[in-house]
Amino acid sequence: MAEQAGLRWRVNFKEHTFEFDPQTDLTGRRLRQLKRWFGAQYGQYTQVVGLLAMGDVDAWASVIWICLDNAGLPKPSSPEALDFPIGELMSEAIPDKEEEGEESWDEGSEDRPTSLPAEETNDSDGTSTDSGDDSSSQ
Repeated sequence: MAEQAGLRWRVNFKEHTFEFDPQTDLTGRRLRQLKRWFGAQYGQYTQVVGLLAMGDVDAWASVIWICLDNAGLPKPSSPEALDFPIGELMSEAIPDKEEEGEESWDEGSEDRPTSLPAEETNDSDGTSTDSGDDSSSQ
């Protein structure tokens, strides 16, 4: 899951907005604690990130718990005590993969690319196709 580099989420919980960065927020200490609370798979960084993507309620409760802890806000002794609408939280959690040098697109932007131009598309075998009329190849 090397493609996960730079992945961050903005998380809204109650009246607070947090940024969760698994690369810095999922420390060894925190992963060991999650493993004690929820089982072996929660002690593995890539598993936790994958569980977040799948909507695992314990993984998302852990994110909220970590965010509360990072902000110095009151938190329960375990993420299991947190209650929240998982669908709403996930629909509001915005993954942010923007890296330095990459462009960011606003939703609804007319400049947002929707597909490659026809001359830059690839066939299923990986060869380039050109939609133009090229009579030089016969």
